[in-house]
Amino acid sequence: MAIKKNIYGKKITPFDWQEKAKEYKNLLIIAPTGSGKTIAAYNWAFSSDKTERIIFTAPIKALSNERFLELKKAKKDVGILTGDVKINENAKILCMTQEIYTNHFAHLPNQKVVIDEVHYMFQDPYRARAYAEGLYKTSKDSDILLLSATITKKAIKYFEKITQRKLDIIKIKEKPVETKYIGKIPPEKLTEYQPAIIFLFSLKGVTSIAKNLANYNEKINNLPSEKQLQKILKLAEKYKINSIELIELAKRNVGIYHGNMRYKEKIFTEILFRKNLIKFIVGTDALSLGVNFPAKTVIFGQLAKYYDGPISKREFLQMSGRAGRLGLWDIGYVGFINTPYESFEYSTEILYNMLLKRSLEPEEIIVAPSYKLIIRQLSLKDLIENTEKVKEVIKEEVESISKLSSKEMSKKDEEELQKDIENEIKKLTKTIMHKNNIEDAEKIYKIFQDIYFDEFDPYTNLYIAEKIYKNNYQVKCIEIYDYFTEKDTQREKLQFLKFFKGLTRSEKYRVIGLNEFEELIKEEDEFVLDPEKIKT
Repeated sequence: MAIKKNIYGKKITPFDWQEKAKEYKNLLIIAPTGSGKTIAAYNWAFSSDKTERIIFTAPIKALSNERFLELKKAKKDVGILTGDVKINENAKILCMTQEIYTNHFAHLPNQKVVIDEVHYMFQDPYRARAYAEGLYKTSKDSDILLLSATITKKAIKYFEKITQRKLDIIKIKEKPVETKYIGKIPPEKLTEYQPAIIFLFSLKGVTSIAKNLANYNEKINNLPSEKQLQKILKLAEKYKINSIELIELAKRNVGIYHGNMRYKEKIFTEILFRKNLIKFIVGTDALSLGVNFPAKTVIFGQLAKYYDGPISKREFLQMSGRAGRLGLWDIGYVGFINTPYESFEYSTEILYNMLLKRSLEPEEIIVAPSYKLIIRQLSLKDLIENTEKVKEVIKEEVESISKLSSKEMSKKDEEELQKDIENEIKKLTKTIMHKNNIEDAEKIYKIFQDIYFDEFDPYTNLYIAEKIYKNNYQVKCIEIYDYFTEKDTQREKLQFLKFFKGLTRSEKYRVIGLNEFEELIKEEDEFVLDPEKIKT
């Protein structure tokens, strides 16, 4: 057994199917959340000493950090690469984002590659391309393990098409614990189902329900003991939590979790919940992605999102999969509560009952166009004159999208997509020429081609290029960040940090204030750029 204990010091005892994983070369494991896919992945990854490199990819930074820390605790030679963090990059085992794997490692031979939460690509079309390209470009001399939540036969066929190889399949239909769907939970019964995760899809909803629940806990004296309270305060001090809201909620048995929180705040909340120091987590679907949050009960306070409408059956199952954990709660409960935060005129009760009956939706994804690839093949003159080359390059991009997508595209689909991309390129060209003479426009366009960062939309990239040109090729980190940021979240800071670090590899630009910008991030959260400081 390659890994004997998980990150929390719990002994790992594999099931037969988890042991069997190491017998296969290219493998797809389909299993519900909480079934033990990670243990199977370790058995598969460490089954041979002849592999040159072992790679674990994940859709979010928190998962890469968790994997890195778990392997480090097991005394493995492991490194991590997430764009903003680079530790032990020449290690035999590397944890990384999907984008880094696709751009820098996919083509390399003699690797064992674990793609975790691969079904995520069907939920996020903006990042689906990195998954599709990574799977397609993976060397024929490397082995692949795909870890997925429940998917249909259509997705299995797509994965075989995109990886260009026959995949053996291990399919686990049920978790090792029973799940009971219990419907509506009256407020006065909530404490019977703790510890529980309550899902909502808006920051306002999460904050409001958390406060209401904390007040209710105080009213009925459902609070941490004095000993638990001291542990909560010590952990708050250890992780330098300066959010009074987080600490006050924790004192009343409640935590919150959403994408805009700082890394240290998420870690603090995770540890409190895992150590049973708080009994409720109120969070968004950021909680559904892999991070280890064992709970007795999952409660939905909302089942429709503001922009996207009702969640899919796959999302419902993935979130519900947090309920129950072998050895802790052999029965997991899934229910709902009525809140004022359900989107529009939807009824949480109707959606809940509908989702229970609904079949899994067939997976369909059309990957997004890569404007970076398009503009890097075209001169500004091509764009202005709308030359035949523009149409040819866009046609090649449409063919690439068709090849990488799971949905079969008809000729009409391809023609419409061609037209849409051509129109977008025309708009970009007008924006470049607006207020700029041809000489300036040429120089701005060359910077635009050079600095293009996939995590920004085309116009943000273009406006940053203009700013760099006007600053005589100086990249003033803090000035650019302050100008272009929207909410000043840690997520945005880390995104810009990756962008600025990428520019340091070019001699064309003078990157100013990078160290100061990095220090700003560290002052807010010393752990986010140094996950090794986390002690669970």
